Amino acid sequence: MLPAAVGVAALGSLLAWLVATHPGFVPTACAGAEAYLPAEVVGQDLAVRQLADAVCTHLAARPAGRAPGAGRPLVISAHGPPGVGKTLSHQLLARALYNAAPSERLQCPGKDCRGYKVFYGMDYLVSERAPRLSALRDALLAHLRAFPEALLVVEEYDKLDCDARGLWRQLLQHPERANVTWDRAVVVLESNLGMSELEQLLTTTGRNNVTAEQAERSLRELVFSHWQRSPCESYDDTLKFTSLVDFWLPFFPLERPHVEELTGRELARRGRDLAAAKGLALAWDAGVVAFLADKVEFVGPYPMEGAKGVESAVTRHVARLLRHAPPQPRPPAKQGDARQRGRGGGGGSGGGGSSGGSGGGAAAPAPAAALVLAVGPDGRELTAAVRAMGEREVEEWGRGQQHAGGHAPHGQQQQQHQQQRASAGGHALAPS
Repeated sequence: MLPAAVGVAALGSLLAWLVATHPGFVPTACAGAEAYLPAEVVGQDLAVRQLADAVCTHLAARPAGRAPGAGRPLVISAHGPPGVGKTLSHQLLARALYNAAPSERLQCPGKDCRGYKVFYGMDYLVSERAPRLSALRDALLAHLRAFPEALLVVEEYDKLDCDARGLWRQLLQHPERANVTWDRAVVVLESNLGMSELEQLLTTTGRNNVTAEQAERSLRELVFSHWQRSPCESYDDTLKFTSLVDFWLPFFPLERPHVEELTGRELARRGRDLAAAKGLALAWDAGVVAFLADKVEFVGPYPMEGAKGVESAVTRHVARLLRHAPPQPRPPAKQGDARQRGRGGGGGSGGGGSSGGSGGGAAAPAPAAALVLAVGPDGRELTAAVRAMGEREVEEWGRGQQHAGGHAPHGQQQQQHQQQRASAGGHALAPS
């Protein structure tokens, strides 16, 4: 058996190697977050704008390369019902923080975002509390020592028991006591708490009129009162924890226009898969999006399962049509042909790519035919038919594919990215 000193030295060397080989946040993290998040998250302008502003300000105040400090990380509390973009937002943020070319093809969490870690299910049974809390502390500190520029997410943090809350409070308030430096880190506390309060704000104020201050006051008071009902924590300790949160972000329930926009995006995503697998573009008549949105279950003005209901509706009514579509031979690509520009290096809808950039290798030609979706004569189901694509459609499809797999644009390109994102991989047909 190796002496303990050798084991400690080996562990120290391993941690030093991890820090040295991990790039941390990329220099373009702020610009990437500012462009990427608003273009990808639907219906949450107030939350996403604050998230990007908070991260950019935090990183600017702690420039890379300076001597590590004993300051606190940025702490953000995100609230809202399931399926409205909370998880998507921190996944997108991770891609932007750790990659100069953020893309849906990146593995985050995973090898493309090694500093990104999500903590789940910390509402422990009494009998398991002590050993699990110790394991949590060890895992958290090991991650922070390996990745000082970490993005940490605590899901359902409102359900933390008093011991777990105490652990996070002490670490946020006094990181020096744990011998960690994480002043450039970002912590996202995620919770479904506040659904009814956010609905009330929408009803009384309107989505476009709710201010950041209104939302923050409502959410902070809600969490404080929720935790004060626990008999194991003092008023001062609860106040300390809530005061450590820098921003309180409201993720509001989605509404019908958001459902329709998400439906178009989901069709486009599946269109990219269809093009890759069968050489077919995907197009749809104007009534298809409304047909699918009607299949989403609503409670009053809000979809009951948020974006999840959109994915389910598309699976029920579109997946079989795509699965049974006949494969098409791709036309031979010619140098400079519009069809050759159909798929850049990042055209896929997710999965295996390790980079989201648009370079790397020869581009595949664009499809010569499209699978066109339409509402059937009886209005109860969708139909699909294959038809040839015109040259203009090939051009539009190619531009959309290049954009879907490429990097997040900056500055004035953001609006163009938002407009093209929904149609990348497929498109709605103009009314005849």
